Amino acid sequence: MKTRVSWKEKLDRASAPKNPHIDEAPPQWVGGKLGMKMVIPSAWELEKMIRQIPEGKTRNIKDIRDAYARTHGADITCPLTSGIFLRIIAEYAEEQRALGEKDITPYWRVVTDNGKMPPKIQTIYSRGR
Repeated sequence: MKTRVSWKEKLDRASAPKNPHIDEAPPQWVGGKLGMKMVIPSAWELEKMIRQIPEGKTRNIKDIRDAYARTHGADITCPLTSGIFLRIIAEYAEEQRALGEKDITPYWRVVTDNGKMPPKIQTIYSRGR
């Protein structure tokens, strides 16, 4: 019988050893431009950025991706892996909360352009409360 993999293990796997790394951005993601650089993020680095969002504030996921790209000398951060990693970070935080941890990653401070949590993240948040 297969054992369940913890969200921490998934977070670790999403970070090492190849991430972050730079690839060529798909032209359809950068307005048809060729040769643009895209960073595939490290999940733990994204988690660290989310922890830096002050209490009572929110930050747009696009702004987080833009800052991450600048930090790594890229034009964009992969939106697909960023979304996947945000979910893993949220699930990990709730896993930690269930274990009694008080200092968890405030993933609920990450919002989309409409100022709301992404739907999958809202579901995790609602389940954890």
